[in-house]
Amino acid sequence: MNIADSKSRATHKLSPHSARQILRSRGLRPRKKLGQNFLIDANVARKVVRILAPQREEAFLEIGAGVGALTLPLAESGAKIFAAEIDPRLLTILRDVIVGFDNVQLLEKDVLHLKIETLLDEAGVKRIHVLGNLPYNITTQILLYLLDNRRCLGRILITVQREYAERLLARPGSRLYGSISVLLQSYSTIEEVMSIPSTCFFPRPDVSSTVLRVVFRDVPASGARDEAVFRAVVRAAFAHRRKMLLNSIGEWLGSAKPKVAELLKVAHVDGRKRAEQLTLEELGRIADVFYEEGILPSQAMLDETMD
Repeated sequence: MNIADSKSRATHKLSPHSARQILRSRGLRPRKKLGQNFLIDANVARKVVRILAPQREEAFLEIGAGVGALTLPLAESGAKIFAAEIDPRLLTILRDVIVGFDNVQLLEKDVLHLKIETLLDEAGVKRIHVLGNLPYNITTQILLYLLDNRRCLGRILITVQREYAERLLARPGSRLYGSISVLLQSYSTIEEVMSIPSTCFFPRPDVSSTVLRVVFRDVPASGARDEAVFRAVVRAAFAHRRKMLLNSIGEWLGSAKPKVAELLKVAHVDGRKRAEQLTLEELGRIADVFYEEGILPSQAMLDETMD
């Protein structure tokens, strides 16, 4: 990197004031429909990247590069960086940020449409690591995307709004415990790494954010043998979370209560419980009974929105 490039690095010290200036100089405003709350504290960004500890021989996928707060310290590690940004208006800003870095590839794409295997081939690695400040409005979809690609992923640090982090970390019996809590906890361990005040974002959100470390498991904690059946059972159980399991599962199967009660008895699960009271292991046992009985989910069931 030459001296001019070094100077351009120095001018990219983000703050609420400079972020506004950068966007306004290009006639840009954050888009609420894209869930845009840009991280604009360079010190916080560098701390997050230090926790991820990127190495030169590794490859990283940055989800939602925004105005480059995380992109720059990632690039300085020398690792191969795929910086995904769906908003084409931000690419001119990002191109200025990465001047002089030939290890960064900007991807003007919805991350949900990226093929991880293609990135692995381009980088010549077996696993890709993930970093990103996830847009609130599609956080669940992105997490399911990462779950589906978990065998290709390594270290993961994601930033989500505090209330969403509490959902992911919720335990059985909590009102926050839902289907996304169950799936992520079954297939990964989730750890709170640090909190980021709302003042570190522009526009400033109503709540603080939490950085989470996600490590995918080799074997699901639920013990379920078939992932598709397990997901379907979880969705069915939480589709009517205030109903007894006997009723919510019965609606999915279209079966009479006696038949459902018999299946739940085999799984050693009390049909009078509600979904939010069930442990991972109980949901796993229900899924295994359904799998053994040949009760398989339709594609429509798997495509339903998850809470």
